[in-house]
Amino acid sequence: MKVKNIKQRSLIGIIFLLLLLTMTSTGISVIDSVLGHMDELMELVLLLYILLNIKSRIAKKIYPVCCIWLVMLAVGLCGSLLWREQSMAAIIVDVVFTCSKFMVAYAAGYLYFSKRDRDVSAVYRIARILVVALTILSVHDLIFPAFFDKADFRYFLYSQRLFFIHPTYLTHAAVTLLLIFVYEQMDRKVNNMSYMVMSSYLIVVAMRTKGIGFLGVFWLMYAYLFLFKFKEKGAMYLGGGLVAVIFGMSAIKDYFFTAGRYSPRQILLQDSWMLFKRYFPIGAGFAAFGSPTAANYYSPLYTELGYENNWGMGPVENMFLSDSFWPCILGQFGFFGLVLMCCVIFVFMKKAVKMLKRDKREGFVPFMIMLYLLISSFAETSFFNPTSMLLFLIFAYIEVNAAKRERFRPI
Repeated sequence: MKVKNIKQRSLIGIIFLLLLLTMTSTGISVIDSVLGHMDELMELVLLLYILLNIKSRIAKKIYPVCCIWLVMLAVGLCGSLLWREQSMAAIIVDVVFTCSKFMVAYAAGYLYFSKRDRDVSAVYRIARILVVALTILSVHDLIFPAFFDKADFRYFLYSQRLFFIHPTYLTHAAVTLLLIFVYEQMDRKVNNMSYMVMSSYLIVVAMRTKGIGFLGVFWLMYAYLFLFKFKEKGAMYLGGGLVAVIFGMSAIKDYFFTAGRYSPRQILLQDSWMLFKRYFPIGAGFAAFGSPTAANYYSPLYTELGYENNWGMGPVENMFLSDSFWPCILGQFGFFGLVLMCCVIFVFMKKAVKMLKRDKREGFVPFMIMLYLLISSFAETSFFNPTSMLLFLIFAYIEVNAAKRERFRPI
């Protein structure tokens, strides 16, 4: 039994580490290629686990949200088969390896963590080592000649990426680490403040607007609930909402509504609305517009719209083609898909708020996960990003733990 527990603990730690380092760059092509496809391999493993446990009693608890998602996939497939804007290979890749990652991670995580008590102590240990190592590397690159290339200059600093492909992935990693430390502090009653500060520092030096905006809301709500220990949550929602609006409106205006400046996000939003109306009500289908797969397989719609003449939106340099989440929803899934995606988000947000009302220590991190994904949805593919897998595994773990505690809580 002891050996089995060690194996289980090690397995969880390895999965956590591999998913966290999926978007790293070592400069060694073979290693980078393996790491770059690690999320797809993990998803296949998780999907197999779901199929093996789909008929279990536990699985029935997640049927509602999974059914909404399956209907959304059906809408996308109808659009794909009706309009035939992409090849079958591109459609399959988009269905399985882009749009379904977060839901597969959540469902598999819920089933796995529900079966018995799972020891995640390896995750906490790995997280501590990582955040200390990343902070040391970052401080070195801030003061001394840098080990790693820096990105663009923003505000008052060149944004850092360290060994990640892009600063946005350093932001993802730091946000994930921050949320893990917060939950461990609340769940195990340990003092993780120093690790939380280091994670916050990494979010700042990555210099992504979504990360800094999220950080402001996070610390405001954390202080309100756990430092000042106010019980009225209405003021917390209002204050957090105001901070989110202040940061969010500035970013949204810069991303989507800046006249006289080249803005790929603005182009994607405008054209997605045109496609929304053209392919009403089911959208253009999978891999047609806005998703990473549409960029990799270069959708015929991009050629029609003249994107190959736009910097960062061509067949080779296509880094801006999946720079926002909602244009993908509007273009690929249409009206029905937009409604269904909003329903999926509502279900997860409702779960988070319910946990938060029942016990702020249990609900705080799930609420922050949803908030971060919603904030980042205006700047990247968010829910369809590979980094969402780890966040939804964490969401599932906390939800299962909260349900177990509620079941055994004395009346």
